[in-house]
Amino acid sequence: MGCNAVAGFKPSQNGFRFANWFIDVPYDFKVLGLPIRGGHACNGMCGGMIYTVCDLFYAGLQPPQDRFTPSRGPLFKYLCQRLIDSFALPFGPLQYYLWMNPTVKDALGRHSRAWKMTCLEWPKIKDDIDHDRLCNIGLVLLKSWSPADLGKNHQVLVYGYELEGQALKLMIYDPNAPGDDGASLSISLAGAEAGQPTSLIYANSKGKVKEAVCFFKTDYRFKQPPGLAP
Repeated sequence: MGCNAVAGFKPSQNGFRFANWFIDVPYDFKVLGLPIRGGHACNGMCGGMIYTVCDLFYAGLQPPQDRFTPSRGPLFKYLCQRLIDSFALPFGPLQYYLWMNPTVKDALGRHSRAWKMTCLEWPKIKDDIDHDRLCNIGLVLLKSWSPADLGKNHQVLVYGYELEGQALKLMIYDPNAPGDDGASLSISLAGAEAGQPTSLIYANSKGKVKEAVCFFKTDYRFKQPPGLAP
């Protein structure tokens, strides 16, 4: 069995103590230095959370110990900006919309979701982990034509993997499951190039299990975090 993990990282130690459940407050961010009011925190801030966790980890800092989600202050503002960074505007959301598309095949060929995950994205994730780098990924959770459903997808942070034969388990920090060292994504690598279907299982240690649609690596870049007292 092959396995590897980023040294020193555990969701229970390096992740936020609060979950991705924010009250309905608007948030501001900047694009090209210009302030924009563009969203509501209650729709989720998973991308901002995992990007901030990466920033803190690489800076050698522990996350704030507060167990309640912030709604203002330096931490909230930083989460908002990193959320927008995680979208990789203007083209980042197209990745989610493409793989949400109900007409995209789950298997059969080089443009299928199975091929995308196992032949394109998994090698990138493995390379990051094998070089002791955390890997941020987008997680498509539904099939839909509607752009309004883009916000129903998710982002998680891969910090390790276990590979037994063709059975792959990605160990993740999931902002929806704070403190959970057992959250994971599981998929079979067998058969994608031959056009065989595969399923992507999204689970946590409390027994919550669902089938996801697709994952892909996002373009994380380190940003030096400021003081982030809530």
